[in-house]
Amino acid sequence: MNEISDEDHLPTVVVLDPSRPMSVPIEALTALVGPVEIAEDVPARVRDRFAESVPGARVLVTTDPECEAARSRLEDGARLIAGERVKGDGLVTASALMDRMWSFGGWEVAQTHESLSNYLLEETYEVLDAILSGDREALNEELGDLLLQVLFHARIAECESTAPPVDIDTIAGALVAKLCHRSPHLAGEPSESVDIAAQERAWDQRKAEEKSRASELDGIAQSQPARMLAEQYVKRAVRGGFPEDLVPVELRDAVARSRDADEALRFEAQRFAEHFRDAESMFRSSARNSVNVQGEESSARSTAGWAHAWRIRRLQ
Repeated sequence: MNEISDEDHLPTVVVLDPSRPMSVPIEALTALVGPVEIAEDVPARVRDRFAESVPGARVLVTTDPECEAARSRLEDGARLIAGERVKGDGLVTASALMDRMWSFGGWEVAQTHESLSNYLLEETYEVLDAILSGDREALNEELGDLLLQVLFHARIAECESTAPPVDIDTIAGALVAKLCHRSPHLAGEPSESVDIAAQERAWDQRKAEEKSRASELDGIAQSQPARMLAEQYVKRAVRGGFPEDLVPVELRDAVARSRDADEALRFEAQRFAEHFRDAESMFRSSARNSVNVQGEESSARSTAGWAHAWRIRRLQ
């Protein structure tokens, strides 16, 4: 049983975790025995658990240590009791926000796995761009956008009536179970050295046990670009013991041609983008000077403006 100590008679600020406001730090139990003031930021369902909020009470309960009442008390020397922040709390908040977005209906609830598939692919490439550029701020933002896609697909799956049930918790649970099963070294202590080769062997062995695949080529994503698909097939076949010199020349040549075609297409696409940006700048500058009295451009004027800007850019 918790006994009241001398500290429990001191002015105190109890900060609840906004992600879990119903969970009270154990150090705060005795401090909450007497009258308390409940800050306005505390959710109603928590406020209702207290008999009343007493303005100016010795103990203040809040979810925001930066609120004016908390800052004032802490500056005057009040004791601070706060729940320990848990890494990943932001994920809980993001998941709750997705649920709130869903509750409003509209665009979100009209989406399907299929309608969002292009966004998923686009965000993945934007993450890769951020990695290659070394831009940490961009990486932070793009990983967030990719996380949004995970939350979105999880929320859609949660609404589907197919079995087994799928939601963000079953997804996270399946990931945790997979990582623990395929990584036996996790049973040890982080200070212990890990043999990376042994780690990889254990991963592959346990993955094979889980999947029970009939072929080395089973489980390869079929929706990836053809060149990547071909390279994955060859890589898996060779890893399974297939002699590399038996890989058909026709397949090797097709992969090489595809790689060259990709580079040529990338060059043309980037050249178009460069020319477009120049023409776009010219068009916008011209458009600002040629809007009509109502501030609207006619369709014909817009088309002519683009054609003029594009022609000038191509002549440069």
